Amino acid sequence: MIENLIHGIVLKAKANTGANGEFIAWTFAGVVLSVIAVVFFSLAIFIWLAGLYGGALAGLVVGGVHLAMAAGIIMRSISVRSHNRQRALAQIEIAAKQPGWQIDPGYVAIGIEILKVVGVRNLIPLAAAGLLAAGLSATRSKPAAHGRAP
Repeated sequence: MIENLIHGIVLKAKANTGANGEFIAWTFAGVVLSVIAVVFFSLAIFIWLAGLYGGALAGLVVGGVHLAMAAGIIMRSISVRSHNRQRALAQIEIAAKQPGWQIDPGYVAIGIEILKVVGVRNLIPLAAAGLLAAGLSATRSKPAAHGRAP
């Protein structure tokens, strides 16, 4: 029961954000590889191009290469996110078509055994007390709208 609740929350989060482990891994890999590329590749190419064509043109070429790399990584992250959102929405639609109350036969058997041990006569006052407590907590949790001037 709790697992289904957690699974539902995770599905809704995936449907809203599109994020999952693969998305985070691709984004993290993109960040790490971008830093490594900036440090080593940029320096080496800039020095080589500055010797051949001058500093300004070398800076433009290195910047263009990094821009292309960043665009590819961003596009892959967007693609993964979009795919995750579609898949999560499809799973939510499938879950919505299934009946809401699927009771596990094991839980029913445990409930019957508890009912046998406790007894119906003892269970009715407990149920009434639970309903009373739920009713009191529902009325007390509502804020008072009247009685205060704005």
